[in-house]
Amino acid sequence: MKIRLTAVPLLFLALTPLGAESPGLYLPRTMALLESSSPGRHTPVRMLFYGQSITAQGYADRAIMKLVRDRYPDAKVTFTNPAIGGYQAPALRRTAWQDMYNQNPDLVVFHVYGGQDGELEEIFQGIRKNLTAEVLVWTHHVDSTPDETNGMREKTSELIKTLAAKYGFEVADARTLWKETLQREKISPRDLTGDLIHLNERGGALLGEAIVARFQDNPSASDDWRKRIHTISLDRPREGISFSAGSWKYTPEGLVACGREPLRLAFTGNRVDVIGLAGGGSARILLDGRPPSTQRDTLAAGRSSKAPGAWWPAITKVSLGDSPVVESYTMKFHDVAPDGSGYSFDVTGSVSGPLGAGQSGQRFVAASDRFSLEPGDLAFPGVKKTFGKDLPAEFTVEWPVFSMSRDSWKSPVTLSPGEVPQETIVRCWTDGPHVLEIIPDGDGPLGLREFMVFSPSGHAAP
Repeated sequence: MKIRLTAVPLLFLALTPLGAESPGLYLPRTMALLESSSPGRHTPVRMLFYGQSITAQGYADRAIMKLVRDRYPDAKVTFTNPAIGGYQAPALRRTAWQDMYNQNPDLVVFHVYGGQDGELEEIFQGIRKNLTAEVLVWTHHVDSTPDETNGMREKTSELIKTLAAKYGFEVADARTLWKETLQREKISPRDLTGDLIHLNERGGALLGEAIVARFQDNPSASDDWRKRIHTISLDRPREGISFSAGSWKYTPEGLVACGREPLRLAFTGNRVDVIGLAGGGSARILLDGRPPSTQRDTLAAGRSSKAPGAWWPAITKVSLGDSPVVESYTMKFHDVAPDGSGYSFDVTGSVSGPLGAGQSGQRFVAASDRFSLEPGDLAFPGVKKTFGKDLPAEFTVEWPVFSMSRDSWKSPVTLSPGEVPQETIVRCWTDGPHVLEIIPDGDGPLGLREFMVFSPSGHAAP
């Protein structure tokens, strides 16, 4: 199957795959965040690891964790790893909507097999369209599977490097390191794996070596990331910020509310973070004149519960309709064939109530156009084939729809030394012009040190 792709912003197109030979070329912001940490500033850094079982093994996570502990002990780094074993690129391009595109990482660390028919590029493009994160990918290690002997691993590793150069991703060339190690130490691929493909401790250490080597300051790195992420210090008047005379005041520490009148920020992007001042006061948040949670543009589906007897989610992708709401969904399956070839179900929303019934092989559209499900996005029929287990005749699947933004925000009551209280208050799908309003509740001191505006297309800077 060939997948049609739309144009990617020119901001991300690289002319040559220089990054493979120039460590850190595509990680300038990640390195700047880590390097800016000190005993007096615990810089927040969010890292998201995604892929399939090789990513889920956690060797990449642990290698970077050790790097952070040893070299950047004052950085406040958070790690999440929702990788799904067995899910190659054709499946991950669907689950990415629930697991990755609705998150706000500073760095994505990614590896997946497959994708030579366009699915890998679809994922790369999805990251660039929806996120401002820098991305580190790695090539396939040498394994003992048929895809190694038939040349597919070599082919798709080259594809990873080609696409990484196109989209401006950092590449850890694990494959070349593997070949050099196998030749130098006169060992076989099985000496670095526990089975045909999954890494043992020795192989995991080698992968970690390849990945950690990319975390370097590179003087040739571009500062184009500043077009995607713009920090606005609020110690003096700034373009795009407005409020009624006397309702807010500038101080050397930041902008402080003097009443209950709104502060407005006109911005271009799809996300705004705030760094607050200590005080404990709270405020209402409006996006384009309305509470964010009432707008489809801020809503996203979360990952569903697992398929019976499996580790993967029962639903690969939930497609939101024209009128979703924030609620939890319960999907009750019945008359399920042991191999999943046939089934029926009923869906209920925690707010909407009953939303309809469906059956195998048919597209389902929930009442009031809350969401839809394609037959191929129900993943539990694969349980029998993969594990040899019969499915139960009845079971339940649940998932949430949530707002990526906040309807209210409370400033920190106190701050510990070096704390940087960065919080996302607005996130939506549309990367374009918006107006954020912060309306104090009048229940305590409320102040803002900085706004951070994020635009995947590179329009965050004024």
